[in-house]
Amino acid sequence: MNAKSEDYDKELTNALLPTLQLILKGTNFPLPSYLKIYQQNSFIGNNWILFAATDTNTSDPHPLYPDTVKFQYIFPIQQYIKIEIYRVSLEGNQLYASTDFNIVTLLKSPNRSIEFTLTGASPQKKATMDTRIKISIDEAVEVKDKLDVVFSANFSKKSIWPPRTYFTLWKSIDGGNFIKVLQSALALGNNPIWPKIELKVSNTFKNHGVMRLVILDKSDKVVGHCEFTYPDLVDLKKRSLNLVRFETNKKNEPELVVEGTVDILECELQKAMILNDYWSKGVELQYFVGIDFSGFLDDFSLSKDMEDVKKQYMQNIKLISSVLFPYLEDKIIPAYGFGAEVLDTGHDVFNLRHPKDPLINSVDSLLETFDRAFQRVIQNKPIKLAPLIQDVVGKVKTDIIMTHKLKYYVCAIFITGDIKDFDDTVDQLVHASHVVPVTFLFLGIGDKGFHDLYRLHREYDSHKDHNDRYPSRHNTKFVALKDYGSYIQACMKLLEEVPKDMWLLFQSLNITPLNFDHKESINKYLEMGNIVEKTVFEKIEGIHQSPTERMSQSPVKNESPVRRIFDDVRILVKIM
Repeated sequence: MNAKSEDYDKELTNALLPTLQLILKGTNFPLPSYLKIYQQNSFIGNNWILFAATDTNTSDPHPLYPDTVKFQYIFPIQQYIKIEIYRVSLEGNQLYASTDFNIVTLLKSPNRSIEFTLTGASPQKKATMDTRIKISIDEAVEVKDKLDVVFSANFSKKSIWPPRTYFTLWKSIDGGNFIKVLQSALALGNNPIWPKIELKVSNTFKNHGVMRLVILDKSDKVVGHCEFTYPDLVDLKKRSLNLVRFETNKKNEPELVVEGTVDILECELQKAMILNDYWSKGVELQYFVGIDFSGFLDDFSLSKDMEDVKKQYMQNIKLISSVLFPYLEDKIIPAYGFGAEVLDTGHDVFNLRHPKDPLINSVDSLLETFDRAFQRVIQNKPIKLAPLIQDVVGKVKTDIIMTHKLKYYVCAIFITGDIKDFDDTVDQLVHASHVVPVTFLFLGIGDKGFHDLYRLHREYDSHKDHNDRYPSRHNTKFVALKDYGSYIQACMKLLEEVPKDMWLLFQSLNITPLNFDHKESINKYLEMGNIVEKTVFEKIEGIHQSPTERMSQSPVKNESPVRRIFDDVRILVKIM
């Protein structure tokens, strides 16, 4: 791995696994008192681990704790924090009140803070009072990594006809060489002011590294250059740099000629973008589930090993769904089955939820619906994934149009054997990488070979879709349980792909929390999928179901992906 890719990987890791510091602000705390802070996650199960505590507060009933809690946010695992308030008395330290919360609740808060009201007895025990605690993310200690700079120039030689000039920015690399970082737009005048540029400090600068700014005219002739370091940019006292150019004198020797100055008009350092910035700006997740039933069947009957396989399914579905569910806004999970034929359909893909069953609106209801589905299973069928992927893509396109919300979509597919439509599956996955913001996660359960899925994982980037296109991004991940020591490690490895895929897609579309515009971001989604909205109208009686409720309905034979989801809405979706 070269130095550039190492720097990029480090930057990506810092963005996706940020270390956060919390500010705790109390109201009506008992005196004297102190706090204990615990954490719980997927690895330690139901145990609470003490990781921070405060000194005893003896004088302030509204204490502020600015630097007590520091932790690393890790998307692939559930993370909870519990705060206990202890009152100190002659009889001993007594638990006064406590609260606990999922970290996702804090991250999704628009102002990056949450507040809880607790009821506790007053120290005099005469009455009760409201004890509150506010938990906020401390933005002041977050890494600052984005530098906004405005350059201007003052040329010594003034031209009657104001020149048009631009600049290129170069950074030094090993061996004294330079590589180009960016090129500005053209500016007019003897004292040009170029548009603001954005630089990522971690990518652009190194310790003691030199930057070179080269000014050229519109015919690409060099006007001059200057060199500076990162401290030069952020030093408020140093706002002007000499613009120089090498010329050959009469003795045929190189000579340095000053052509004017380069001035730093603006220079502002802003915090680095991190994953949780997207959540606080309102980005949502939508979660689909696909479950392979072929491993439960021996021809026309349930297999003898069904309970063991079912147990593995249950614990993995529960773990992955429990991590993703808190990020869902409407809390509805569309779920599908495949690899088996059921009573009410002959399709390769069937809706896990029977039409008479309630909507799947929790992890528990997903597991219950999965369990009830066995009552409808008739016989096994070859595993075909292409119809499932195609259906998910169609529903995602429709959901983008109907909700106009900025979402990222995840489809987790639990599978026990090799697929029988490899080429069609790859075609649909590659196509999906170009048109919809979805990550497809494949978890192999059991001891089968999974040859096609291993091949998909290894060779995905070299495959094309029906439009002769390679994948625009790596939107798939396969993990086999048998390759890991525990199912928790396997699920965590699988879920690591979600924030990485989402981050890279948003970066490629220039959807960033620092210049977030919801409407513009949705338009970029529509452009990405070449989704053209022609007409949207409602029947006279109106729409009675939410888009997500419609997504969870059963597919109907010979109906378009859009029509079968929205019976009362007509939309034209142009598929590339």
